[in-house]
Amino acid sequence: MGKAILFLIVIVVLGVGFVLFKGSQVAVPSAEEAGGDSTESSGASILPGYDLKNKTVELAGKIKVDVKNAAVSTGAINKPLVLKFDREVLELKAGAKADVRVIRGGGDMAKALKLDVIAAPRSGLTATSASEFPANSAAVVITITASADSQDSGVTVRTGEVSKVLPVKVIKP
Repeated sequence: MGKAILFLIVIVVLGVGFVLFKGSQVAVPSAEEAGGDSTESSGASILPGYDLKNKTVELAGKIKVDVKNAAVSTGAINKPLVLKFDREVLELKAGAKADVRVIRGGGDMAKALKLDVIAAPRSGLTATSASEFPANSAAVVITITASADSQDSGVTVRTGEVSKVLPVKVIKP
């Protein structure tokens, strides 16, 4: 009886294997059967003269760009907030002060934005500014003062999670 069951199992497995093998040949004809060249590696479809995979990727790319542009233009998403200064390095004489413009780009310009200005500890520099970017304003002015014993250092401007450091070079008399 054990041999009969083993024989039936072998026949069932071979039958299922045969059905799957023949079914795969019927479901997906080869490129030669479809009338085209063998271009399976390039992503060509079985339709002669039409590259379905590349057309789909191209269309998906266009849709992605259009959706992103629509979301930005309607305000659904904003470009990331960026802070800039009107100069790369501030050169300041010891005992003098200077005004520097801080410019914001991206983010929601319609909202006021809290602003923190922090001089480096023990640098001898002090910095003051308005407490925020006003709504619909792209720039504010900060004032940096160097004491007589100031050292080269930096001033950090921070708003939310974005911060930028302005290097300050102190010129001794």
